[in-house]
This record gives sequence, C-alpha cells and structure tokens, in this order.
Amino acid sequence: MMMKNKKYFESEEDIIDSNLDLITDIEMFIENDDISIYTNALAKCKNLTTLRLDFDYDTYINEQTAEDLASALGKCVKIQSLALATNGIEIFEQTASPLASAIANCSNLQNLSLELDDSKINGESLSYFSSALQKCINIQTLNISLRKNNLNDESALTIFCALSSCTNLKSLNLDFDSNFIGEKCLSGLGSSLAKCLNLSKFTFRISENQIGDEISSLGQALQNCSNLQSLELFFNGDNDISEKNINGLGSALSKLNRLSTVLIYLEYEDLFYIFKFQNN
Repeated sequence: MMMKNKKYFESEEDIIDSNLDLITDIEMFIENDDISIYTNALAKCKNLTTLRLDFDYDTYINEQTAEDLASALGKCVKIQSLALATNGIEIFEQTASPLASAIANCSNLQNLSLELDDSKINGESLSYFSSALQKCINIQTLNISLRKNNLNDESALTIFCALSSCTNLKSLNLDFDSNFIGEKCLSGLGSSLAKCLNLSKFTFRISENQIGDEISSLGQALQNCSNLQSLELFFNGDNDISEKNINGLGSALSKLNRLSTVLIYLEYEDLFYIFKFQNN
C-alpha cells in the first residue's frame, strides 16, 4: 500500500522539485494565465487520489486551458477526492463543458467539491456540471457552492434534479446564497433528496433568495432520509416564509427518529432566529 504523500504546488519550482510518480495528494494554487506547467505535471501523477485546484481570481480560464486541464485529469485514473475552486473566475460554456466531462470520467470519485461562487455561470454552463453529477454514482460526500451567481429556478433545478442519481450520498452541502431562486426549486430539491436514502448529514444555505413557503415541502421530503443525523438550514434574508410553514417544517423534522443535531437560521418579520436542537 502506498503511503500518503501530500504536496502543495504554488510555483513552477515546486513542481520541478517533486517526484510526481509518488504523490497521492496535491493542492495546486494557480495564479497565472499559463497553467501548462500545472497540467503537464498533473498528467504525470499516476498515483494521485486527492486533488484540490484553487485558482487565483485574476487567472483566466479559456477553452484551451480547460481542455488541457480535462486531459490531464483524465490520466489521473485513481482520483477519489476532487475539489475545484474558481474564486470568482468567470465560467463560460466553452470552459464548463470540458471540465464537467473530466469530472464525469473520474469513475472512482467518492468526494467532490465544486466551489463556483461569483463565477457568472449561466444555466447552460451549469447543465454540463449537472450531467456530470448524474454519472458520479459513487459519490458519498458532495459540496456545491454557487453563491452570488444570479441563478433562477430553472438554473438551480438542473443541479437539484441531478442529485437524485447520487444515491450513495452520505454528506451533502449546498450553498446557493444570494441568487434568485424561488419556491419551485425547493420542490425539485425535495424530490431528489427523497432518493438519497443513505444521507446522514445535510447542510443547505439558501439565504437572500425568494423561496417563500416551500420549506415545509422540503421538510416532508427529508422524512424519506431515514438515516439523517445532522441537519443545518440557513433561510436568512429576503425569503418570504410564513409562520404556518415554519411550523410545518418543524413538524416534518420531528418525525426523523435518528436526527440528533438540528441548526436552523431563519429571518421572519425582520427578526432573526436561531433554532438549535441536539439529542445526545
């Protein structure tokens, strides 16, 4: 069995000084437009199991850059854990397509983190990542962060509906703060979560949106997640939620027998509430 060997790449010198064949865990911080030195190195990491790609916000990812990166990822056949953080870089359709295809081809992937905050990603680009998720049937831990992207119901639904294919999920973190998501989306999310029977931990941030009164239906859908033990919900900001549906959510959650930790952040009638429950 190969020993865990972690490496941080922040410069060309870091790569030159490394024995790439032995590395199993890499964090790459990419801060310039010419990333060929990183992709060339990545392609040689035959034993890589864990990878985090962190782009500086000034980096420009064009179609060729995305294709080179996807090609390099395709040679890392042992990857089990992958994180992609764009840090405000714009994601266009031409760049989303090859990156999403590369993710879909990681057949051993168990942990995935997509951190695409403030990337101006549109519905068409997001659909590529949605299609990739549908093929990642072995994923157990999933983090998707799409804060500040002006997403509407249709765009967000492409991701929410894809979750129904991730039936092995145990831990799910969704951060959709500061978009334009409405009630329709929560219904779609609930339908998908109802198929994630192994889910034990769920964190959902949807503050500063327009979800209205669908939170009770989300609670009803979560009743299907009989293994759920930890739940965190964030409904701060402009969400127009009635007292009736707040009570409906609480009633639904009370039927989850294994739920031991609940944390709910809620803004109602200009007041901010924190509900916390822990059953030891």
